Amino acid sequence: VTILYLVNMSLTDKQKAFLLRKLKTRFERMDIDKNGYISIEDYQELARRFVEYGKLSGEDEQRIRKALQDVCNNIGLKEGVKIMREQFLTDFLKLIENGEVNGDTISEMFDVVDTNGDGVISPREFYDYFKIMGVDESSAQTSFDAIDTDHNGIITRDEFIAAGLDFFTGVDETSGGTLFFGPLVD
Repeated sequence: VTILYLVNMSLTDKQKAFLLRKLKTRFERMDIDKNGYISIEDYQELARRFVEYGKLSGEDEQRIRKALQDVCNNIGLKEGVKIMREQFLTDFLKLIENGEVNGDTISEMFDVVDTNGDGVISPREFYDYFKIMGVDESSAQTSFDAIDTDHNGIITRDEFIAAGLDFFTGVDETSGGTLFFGPLVD
């Protein structure tokens, strides 16, 4: 997988438009309650859905809740904070342009999607992840195949992080990382 990392680069208008489309997709997927902003409540609902879909309890439930709380902490999402779409797009695009995107939060999300904690994401876990985000499950297989770059039927942490970084920083419209959150919104 070839990933272009944008470090203090100027973007062409076409590249910027493509990145904004991907960021709009990310915003739509994470605005779980579809109220027009991302808040800690979206991540709490995400945790609830992961617990419900994965039929998790005990240590597994706590692991998922902690991993999502770590994601919130990493992105500065606290009680009462509401990130509107335009603010999200502007702020995230600045991070990309300044080369400040890293794999930490993506790695934490891997721990969430890997609901059974075995260190890989199975097709079932990935399909559940798409359902939880409200993405049509029929697109899950295409996205799974694009992220599973060695085509062994599982997604490793390295594959997940590489696809996530490509989603957030890549400007190649044919790259598999483009499908990290499913089909792009318009």
